[in-house]
Amino acid sequence: MLKRSGHIVLMLMLCVTLLSCAKEQPKQPGEVKVAEEPVQTDTSPVVAEIGEEKITLNQLDRAIKRLPLPYQERFKTEEGRKYVLDDLVTTALLSREAERLKLDQKPEVKEQLGSIKKRILAAELLRAEMAKEPVPGEKEARQYYESRKEQFTEPEKVKMRQIVVRTPEEGQEIIKALQEGHDFVQLAKEKSIDPSKANGGYIGWVSRDRMKPDFAETIFKLGKGGVSTPMPTAKGYAIILIEDKKAATSVDYSKVEPAIIQRLRVEREDKVLNRLRTRLFKEMNVKIYEDRLAQSGGRNQEAK
Repeated sequence: MLKRSGHIVLMLMLCVTLLSCAKEQPKQPGEVKVAEEPVQTDTSPVVAEIGEEKITLNQLDRAIKRLPLPYQERFKTEEGRKYVLDDLVTTALLSREAERLKLDQKPEVKEQLGSIKKRILAAELLRAEMAKEPVPGEKEARQYYESRKEQFTEPEKVKMRQIVVRTPEEGQEIIKALQEGHDFVQLAKEKSIDPSKANGGYIGWVSRDRMKPDFAETIFKLGKGGVSTPMPTAKGYAIILIEDKKAATSVDYSKVEPAIIQRLRVEREDKVLNRLRTRLFKEMNVKIYEDRLAQSGGRNQEAK
């Protein structure tokens, strides 16, 4: 059941995503339409009317698509679509009433509306410039992967169990018991002070970067079946059993392709944005006064 108490949250979300949708990247260069091209008439069914204003099925669908991905599935249901439609109607009603009361003429509201306009135009310019750049795909992603294979590896890992005791002397008693043939799992259940005792001291697979350097140095020197000497930890002294080991392996390209393509597209956007900023900074004589940032708004306070 969708709660009606979430109206304000959804209204804000729809407003924010209305801005962000302008930054959606086209799949191929040339798909972005320039502003002067005529907008196609919306002939989809009307799902609500507020006086002369109409909300169409296409508008409703676009509103849902502009929501963050986790929310889209939630609002694609019949109940969810009714909720979004109700929210669009509520937003339209409140907006009309605000205009009737001339709230749109308040200086702070004008400032916010102007800021929204700037963000939409800036995003549209970025989209237009992005359309001129090739969209990274499988070819570029594979080249990136091949040139940086060392970045795409599963690190060396060890499968561990542990027994944690309070003192070095207790640790030596555990070592002696193991040398006499006592079972590590049973000793962990009986002697360990760590919560892992419930599972016979089982820790699981751990990579080197999950350990302190000196700890890892000792652990990764042990072979399969090896047992460490008592090592100091935050809880006491740990005796580690290495049940198994895995060498570092390369991650298959197919598993990282989506992440690489996403990274390349972000880099592409950063490249275009930085190029635009550099050119426009020079052309528009930008000046930034960082030394004034610490001052309070309005009139400067006199130093006491």
